Amino acid sequence: MIRLTTTQLDEFESALCGVDGHYVVTNCTDHEWRLRVVDLDAIQIMLVQFGSDCVFRGAFSPGRFGLALPLSKGGCFALNGTSLSNETFAWLAPEQEYHGIRYGGVRTLAISIDAQRVPYLRAVYPQLFDTPSNAIINASPDAIPRLLVLLRSILHVDTVEPQALQDPLIRESLCQQLLESIRVLLEAAQPAAPADLGRPRADREEIIRRTMNIIDQRIDEPIHVGDLCEAAQVSERTLHAAYSQCLGVSPHRYLMLHRLRAVHSAIRRARPADTVASICAKYGVWDFGRFSAQYRRVFGTLPSMTLAKARA
Repeated sequence: MIRLTTTQLDEFESALCGVDGHYVVTNCTDHEWRLRVVDLDAIQIMLVQFGSDCVFRGAFSPGRFGLALPLSKGGCFALNGTSLSNETFAWLAPEQEYHGIRYGGVRTLAISIDAQRVPYLRAVYPQLFDTPSNAIINASPDAIPRLLVLLRSILHVDTVEPQALQDPLIRESLCQQLLESIRVLLEAAQPAAPADLGRPRADREEIIRRTMNIIDQRIDEPIHVGDLCEAAQVSERTLHAAYSQCLGVSPHRYLMLHRLRAVHSAIRRARPADTVASICAKYGVWDFGRFSAQYRRVFGTLPSMTLAKARA
């Protein structure tokens, strides 16, 4: 079982279970990153609070399906260009990339399910499993509250009597109850109608996937919006629309934020001989004054202070 409260995004990312997630901070807030994991073997429950406004991308691990429920009210969590409400949930297939926006202080419940246990669910919503893909789904009015009651009961047991969850029979019983609640959730569910954003959803998601891959591969090289257009084989206008609709930021701003995140992580892992300037140079950053101002707006501190804290 994991309970983590931290101000460091890197630490939060590395503690996630059953999912490979990458987050890029878009705005500094006063919230902490919090993660609580209850591992029942076949099912893992993650209670998450996001420490900053961020853009994210990720995928559930091979052999793991995922289900995500927003706990905070309002349009503060969007996945693949669709906002999630308290009447919707995200169904996430193994190794199927997703991306979106979350805001600081937002709380989310995520469930990671062993693929060997999902045949029990296939009969009620076969299209989710015949061609596994990510989906935003509308739930019946009482199905999500029923699942949340069970999840909160399990979290309560983990708080007051954690040793009980070490018993394999209890863990299996809870897994069976969760699977039944998820079956009820899926039984009356309907795909959520996507917002009319002009371009087909699959095209937008492919644009985001291709360009993010290029950004990750060339993080230590100069890269421009034109390079992203070439990688996705779209015009700059189309690229800008896809990023704005799916991630809430322009391609240029995402490039800047992604590089800031990479430098921030490198500063926290700095070797004794490293300086802020030498680390920035590795990532193609030469305008240190402008960079420091951008860094402070996003992380709430100066690069030199991050380095000093990492060495303390």
